[in-house]
Amino acid sequence: MRFAQQAPHDIEDDPGTLEKKRTWVREQIQVLEARQLVRRSTDPRGRRPDITVLRDRCDGEPFDDPGATATATDGYVTISGAVISSQHFRDWGAPEVVAYLCAMTADRFARHRDRDDTGEAAPPGSATWFRQADWFNSTNPNAPRPSGHVPYPFSTTTIQRGLRALCDQGLITAKRTTFNPQTGQRFTSGPRKIYRNRFEELRQAEVIELDTYRAAS
Repeated sequence: MRFAQQAPHDIEDDPGTLEKKRTWVREQIQVLEARQLVRRSTDPRGRRPDITVLRDRCDGEPFDDPGATATATDGYVTISGAVISSQHFRDWGAPEVVAYLCAMTADRFARHRDRDDTGEAAPPGSATWFRQADWFNSTNPNAPRPSGHVPYPFSTTTIQRGLRALCDQGLITAKRTTFNPQTGQRFTSGPRKIYRNRFEELRQAEVIELDTYRAAS
C-alpha cells in the first residue's frame, strides 16, 4: 500500500466541497464492492478501513498477476507504478495514456529482442524502439502487426499527438534517422523516428508497511 506523505492539494476546500468529494468517492467504492473488484475491511479502532484490490474477473478472488509467468509470446504490458503515481499522469489526457500504452508495448518487444540477441535486456520502461504510430493500430499495409496480435483501436493521429506530448515532458526521446540501430543498414521505407523510453527514471512511490504505519500513527 502506498500513501501520500504530504497534504492533498484540496485541503483548503470548504467543508461542503470536501463532503461532496467524500460522498463521490464512497459511492464509487460501493460500485467496485458490488462488482467484487475491491473488499473493504472495517478497522475495529475506528480508523480508516483497508481497501483490498481483488481480481478483475469480478469473482471476489485475490488479485493475481497475469504476467508473473509471461513469456515473449504473451501480450502483457508493464504499467509502472512510478508513472501512475507521478505528477505527469495526473495531468494526462487520452493521447498521453494511449501513447504510454503504445510505448510500453514497443518497450516489451524491444527488450525481448535484445534478450534474444545479447542475453541482456534493459529494465522495463527504458528500451529503445522504432515502431511507428501506424504499426500499433495496424493501418500501415507495409508494416502490419504479426498474426495473432490485436491492433489497438486508436487513431494514428491520437498516437502521434500523445508521443509528441510525452517527448515534450521528457518521458521519451525521439530522433529521426535513416539507419536501423540494430543492423546499421538503411531503412528501406525511408526515415523513421527512433524512440527511447525514460519512464524508469521516474521516482518510485514510497512503499510503506501497513502494520508499521498503524503502529506509528
